[in-house]
Amino acid sequence: MADDTASLQTLLDGGNVTLLAGHTYNIRSPGVIVKGVVNGNNAVINYTGTSGRAVRMSTSGCSLSNVTIQGQWNYLA
Repeated sequence: MADDTASLQTLLDGGNVTLLAGHTYNIRSPGVIVKGVVNGNNAVINYTGTSGRAVRMSTSGCSLSNVTIQGQWNYLA
């Protein structure tokens, strides 16, 4: 299974983005940071880490929609 953490974070660093339609992104700790408005475009974010969080919202007004997040994570982290 490929690790897409760095490439997904690079996309998210662009601010307002649309992910590839139906694509599965395999990410690990420390997860990714959403910095703008993200249309998940029916993508899947599969968190393969064993601790921490899959996604962090970094600022007021950022959002993540139309995406499935799956895997293990600690929602209190």
